[in-house]
Amino acid sequence: MKNCWAGMIASLLAGCWGSPVAQAPAPAPDGGAAAPLTELSCSHDCRDFVIASLRFSDQPDHGVPGPQSAPFPRYHNQRVDIVRALDQLVGLGFQAQLARNMASGASLNLLRLQLPEGTQSLTWAQSWVGTPVVCCEGSPNMERCGVRSSAWCFGGSFTFEVEPSLLTLAPLRGSLSPAVTAHAPRDLALGPGAVRLRVPLTADRQVTLLVKRAEIRARLVDTRLEGGVLRGLVPVSEVEATIVPALAELLSARLNDQTVEANLRMAISKAFDADGNGDITPAELKGSAAAGYLAGDLDISADEKGVSLALDFEAVGARILY
Repeated sequence: MKNCWAGMIASLLAGCWGSPVAQAPAPAPDGGAAAPLTELSCSHDCRDFVIASLRFSDQPDHGVPGPQSAPFPRYHNQRVDIVRALDQLVGLGFQAQLARNMASGASLNLLRLQLPEGTQSLTWAQSWVGTPVVCCEGSPNMERCGVRSSAWCFGGSFTFEVEPSLLTLAPLRGSLSPAVTAHAPRDLALGPGAVRLRVPLTADRQVTLLVKRAEIRARLVDTRLEGGVLRGLVPVSEVEATIVPALAELLSARLNDQTVEANLRMAISKAFDADGNGDITPAELKGSAAAGYLAGDLDISADEKGVSLALDFEAVGARILY
């Protein structure tokens, strides 16, 4: 099993409890911390999950911590600032659309978790983006997706496939607190590392992001991950290549949609359509008042900046094919 994130979802819901356990990583030559893994290899006790709900976090301490040298470290979540600004200016309703489109199964994010051996706390996890399955039954009827998907693909036993065009990233190292009782919640902490994440902007406009310095925090409760937070930095190069073109296309469509209120279309035109031709380009968006939100607010490394992102999530068990 290559896809340990996907296998986690599979094991949670489909009997992977007793079948996939990731092999323990080899100890470092000096007897210190375990060497990094390039891929999970589960032989038993790996659990698979699919993210069933996702929202841009509005909790200040869920953001990315700023430089530790600061007297009072500030938590950064610039992606939420972008969402709020666009929602207030042009009424895009990102939060509501994100919830609806995640519930439809149009965007799938998969995770496989290796449980620690014995009383150890060391754990590893791997993540993937799944192949979209709208409503998980092939029906594009968005009005019925919420109910259908909740009972079907997010019911705990649906099988998901990994998107074959995306390379698998290295596993995240982390810790899982010991089980006090059979069903007691266990605290999960993963990262920092790299995670690929698919986020729906609208029903038919999605972006797949590479998140660096990513950290995941959640509670493992039976076959669910509850109270989850995923935070990290999206490289500015990634923002310019994926988010900016998607937002420009989205704003252009809204500008030319005659069902949108005239005052909102006027606001979009004044804010983003510099040449007034009805077509908002990525260059116009980058040259608008939104430019400050699209620039990096934290350093990923000495020569790379990133845009901070924090998302709250819940995940349920699943079966992952990889």
